[in-house]
Amino acid sequence: MATVSLEKNWTRVNLTLCAETRDRLESWKQNGISLPTALATCTRLVYADGMSPLHTPRGNIERVTFQLPTHVLDIIDLLAERWKISRSEAADRILQIGAEAVETGANTKMSIVMPLKKEEI
Repeated sequence: MATVSLEKNWTRVNLTLCAETRDRLESWKQNGISLPTALATCTRLVYADGMSPLHTPRGNIERVTFQLPTHVLDIIDLLAERWKISRSEAADRILQIGAEAVETGANTKMSIVMPLKKEEI
């Protein structure tokens, strides 16, 4: 999918996510966590902890538009390449892993969730 630069180091990207993942995003949004923040936070968590993707089937899919820092999109692309799946599937799995971490009460350092500097890729 094509991306369009909005600002320096930010990009808008359309991803197709399964409806279940989209519903989780909506729950986070209702609790004050924006869609891009949820995806960026889950991406940082999965990348920093070296988590493996869940192998869950994707049901109905929906298109979701995100505005993300380009380096976060680079991490999603790196994970997609590593896992041999599309960018959208990687984003879907990243969000599923993040949701599972929330549900199981996984502990992580705040510096991963709210970094003070850009991640090294």
